[in-house]
Amino acid sequence: MAQTPKKSHVFFPDGAMVEVDKGGGWVDVGAIGSNVEASLEWEENRYESANAGPMAVKVRQMTMSGSFTLINLDPEGIEILGGGVFTKEYNNGTEIAGAAIDNQTISAGWDDAKLYELKFRASANSDTPLRFTEAPKINSVVRDPDGDNETLTAWTDEASGDYYIVTDKNSESGYSIIFNSAGMEGIEGAGEIVINFDDNTPIESTTIYAGSSTQSLTAYSMRVTHTDSDDKIRRLELYSVDGESGGFQFGFKGATEDGVEEMPLSFRAKLDTNKTDKKQLMAWTIEAGAA
Repeated sequence: MAQTPKKSHVFFPDGAMVEVDKGGGWVDVGAIGSNVEASLEWEENRYESANAGPMAVKVRQMTMSGSFTLINLDPEGIEILGGGVFTKEYNNGTEIAGAAIDNQTISAGWDDAKLYELKFRASANSDTPLRFTEAPKINSVVRDPDGDNETLTAWTDEASGDYYIVTDKNSESGYSIIFNSAGMEGIEGAGEIVINFDDNTPIESTTIYAGSSTQSLTAYSMRVTHTDSDDKIRRLELYSVDGESGGFQFGFKGATEDGVEEMPLSFRAKLDTNKTDKKQLMAWTIEAGAA
């Protein structure tokens, strides 16, 4: 026999997305290989009076400690998680001719003001995504709503346009494109859009360095989000987070090992005293109907 009817907030495990932000917007750190754990902790001040019993218990130094195992070993995310410990540098490779870069097609049904990743693939090696240190060069952006190709115009500082390129750390190339249908023929989302790239020089390698006699950590924000099939979310947001010593393990598994290369990470969130009192450490949000 059931002992309680309350089960509206029972959640089955389904993973979550971890994002970090050090001031330039949220960056998805990618695939993880473990639970994401975060525990609320504090120091207690208890006092037992000699003649009036126990006094109120007060807490101080409220923090949250947590951990997860990163398996998407992208230097972009690792550099932010280091909180200032790492210095990141790029080494550009050899220029690739535009004719050797595959066109990218945005399917009909696209939306205005939405980020669409720019995905560069060299025709000779289409499985390897290309990333860039500066805005990529584009030959043309052509929309075909009704069989009559329309060449779109890039947005400039002097006048409006049909699209513009923005820096996007969550994009595999480092950049995304946004469309503005106001000046186009037809309506928003009508017709596929084909992007033809010019000559571009991709990043050949990324290196992160560490090592200093003293180093000041720079806190970053973190949020952990589960999104269900109805786009309802459950989210934990931590306002001021530091990585912890020993958390960055740069290992190489042997050929006889199972699984993938991984980096177990631990962190500690502290108070952001610029925020409202009693709201300085964390926010845990559950949207109505979230599963």
